[in-house]
Amino acid sequence: MHNITEHIPDIVNWLSNKGNYKESDTYSTIMSNNYNNETRAKSYALRLLIHYLGDVHQPMHALSRVNPQFPAGDRGGNDFPLKNHYSIAELHAAWDSVLYEFHVNDKLPYDELGWNNLEASVSKLKARYNLDPAQYKTYNVKQWSQDAFEVGSKNAYDGPV
Repeated sequence: MHNITEHIPDIVNWLSNKGNYKESDTYSTIMSNNYNNETRAKSYALRLLIHYLGDVHQPMHALSRVNPQFPAGDRGGNDFPLKNHYSIAELHAAWDSVLYEFHVNDKLPYDELGWNNLEASVSKLKARYNLDPAQYKTYNVKQWSQDAFEVGSKNAYDGPV
C-alpha cells in the first residue's frame, strides 16, 4: 500500500519530466484510470498533487484516535462528532476548514466571484505566514507528514474532548 508521501514525489517527477517516473505505481495507476491518455492523466495528476499537498499538512491525516470509544480508531477524526458549527459536524472537517477559518465550501466550477474569493484567501494566508520562497522550492514530504503528526498529537483533540 502506498501513501501520499510516496505519491507526491512521483507526481512531481512526472510533471517535471524527471527521473524514472514512468516506472512508478503512481504513474501506471493514474495512466490506467485515464485510459492511457497522457494529457488527461497529467491534468488528473496535477489535481491530485494539489489535493495531496493540502492533505499532507493536515494533522488529522496523520492521526487516528484509538481508545475504548474508538477501538479501531476514529478515521482521523471523521468518526469524532462535534456540535454542528458552520455545517461542520466532525473533527476532521474542522481541521480541513483551518479550524473554521475557511468554513464556506467553494461553489465549483469557479466563477469570477469564486476566483476572487480564492485569491483573497491566498493573499490572507501569504500575509499572515510570510513564507520565504526558498522554504518551498525544495520539499521533504516525509518531514511534512511528521510535522503534521507532531502538531496533531499535541493538540488535534484539544477543545472538543
